[in-house]
Amino acid sequence: MSCYDYISKYYTRDNWLSTWSGVMHPMCDVESWSVPPDVLNVRCKPPSCQKRPPGRPKKSRIPSIGEHRRTKRQKCSRCHAIGHNKKTCRNPLHISNA
Repeated sequence: MSCYDYISKYYTRDNWLSTWSGVMHPMCDVESWSVPPDVLNVRCKPPSCQKRPPGRPKKSRIPSIGEHRRTKRQKCSRCHAIGHNKKTCRNPLHISNA
């Protein structure tokens, strides 16, 4: 099997050449353009100039009514007890003689 069996004919050299083989005539003055009236009546709004607010963006998911928030209990990294953290730990520090 050839590698070209897996590639679309769209990406071939022959297709590229046939795409650009036609003659492209230059456009004349803007005054001589024939623009349909429905296109002339279309108004485009300028892009929004609002800056993104600083900080981390909010979660896009809004919890439904009755859905409970999952809370994670604090665990001390010093004594590994649950309910407090290292800063508020009151347990004595055990130093092993190694």
